[in-house]
Amino acid sequence: MSDPNTAWVAVIMGVPGSGKSTVGRLLAAELGWSFIEGDDCQPPENRAKLRRGEPLAEGERRPGIEALRERIAAHLEADTSAVVACAALSPAHRDRLRIDPHRVRLILLREEMAIVSGRLKTHRDRPETEGTPASGFASVAQNMPEDALVVDVGATPDAIVRIIRRWLFAGTEGEAADAGRPPVGKIAGRDTEIRLEGLLFPETPRWHEGRLWLTDRYAQRVMTLSPRDVVETIVTMDDRPGGLGWLPDGTLLVIAIETRRIYRFAAGRLELHADLSDLLAWPCNDMLVDQAGRAYVGNYGYDVEGGAPLVSTKLIRVDPNGRAVSVGGPVIFPNGTAITPDGGTMLVAETYANRLSAFRVSPEGGLSEHRTWADVSPATPDGICLDAEGAVWAASPRTREVLRILEGGSITTRIRPQGIPYACTLGGADRRTLFICTAETSEPEAAIRSPSGRIETIRVTAPGAGRP
Repeated sequence: MSDPNTAWVAVIMGVPGSGKSTVGRLLAAELGWSFIEGDDCQPPENRAKLRRGEPLAEGERRPGIEALRERIAAHLEADTSAVVACAALSPAHRDRLRIDPHRVRLILLREEMAIVSGRLKTHRDRPETEGTPASGFASVAQNMPEDALVVDVGATPDAIVRIIRRWLFAGTEGEAADAGRPPVGKIAGRDTEIRLEGLLFPETPRWHEGRLWLTDRYAQRVMTLSPRDVVETIVTMDDRPGGLGWLPDGTLLVIAIETRRIYRFAAGRLELHADLSDLLAWPCNDMLVDQAGRAYVGNYGYDVEGGAPLVSTKLIRVDPNGRAVSVGGPVIFPNGTAITPDGGTMLVAETYANRLSAFRVSPEGGLSEHRTWADVSPATPDGICLDAEGAVWAASPRTREVLRILEGGSITTRIRPQGIPYACTLGGADRRTLFICTAETSEPEAAIRSPSGRIETIRVTAPGAGRP
């Protein structure tokens, strides 16, 4: 490369088991850059200790850091780009490697905070090694520079590479004219088409009045996508929006997740519909509004993000007049909810119990006769919808697929979208378009740093039915 501004060094850091070397090699191969394994720059005695699983003290790392600095400097001077994989370094060692902050970019692979069965068993079960206990690693993550990228390792290596590449070559306002940064083209899904990109974390899709309605949770907005792909922000909130639904008169209801409230949106303003904070100690989740205007609200039920043991909870039913009562338990992390066309059966995704449950709905809105409708382990059903043949479409973040499930647990179809799917709904003029909300991470800071949210679509045979 003749222009020095086109030579870059991407330094990918992480604890053992984070996949930093795998991600680094994949990124280097995709970009045609050199790859440098940071530990190879350590002197022989240090490499021997690392092979034995022995941690290196801060001072012991210094010779290897200086050797790595020399290799980075050589690439920058030669105008050749490289990817480096190394340990989660202290600020002092990071600063030594960052010879030119504009051209040496820092990426930290951080453990995913999502929870399955109290705690998602990904890399959290690995022993703490290399002298970086959980508390120390958290400190490293918190002290990363503002212009660094922090990526959760809950995504696959290929997905992490896409996140890093988008970040490195983002066409942001200050970088749009940088001819040395190749464009990142639209990525086609494995089984799907991309309808919309650049969202933070899309959720709770609904087909209503000829448009797709959804929330972009970390952008704190409710928005729509028209059949001609016109995007409109309906309302922004002071809280993260959750489930959506409509009263019989057409008034929009939206959940405020953290404050545990439901708001009505009419005449361009939000008004309190119901305050659920006296009934719920933990955040709200999805919401279904039935034909009579009764809202059924899911909730966390326990300290999910803190890694507490699984605790069952109940749904909250909010009547059209705002009166709220607990119904339909016990359920574990009730999430996506659907109701059959006749209004007689409600299906609830119990994400961390790996199942879909069913309730009989009384004319007054009571829920009874709780039963397991389908055990879908190891899938983690999140957002769901129904089709006219009685099957449930369920997004499963853990297995990265959208499943079409029959009562009893038989799976007729598996769809592999480009991103990790979190919710889905059937819409379009004939309700045969499956809209899927995907992202590469559900962790707020990572999503805000590198927006990866998408709306993906695929045509299916059976049309949508019931609600949502």
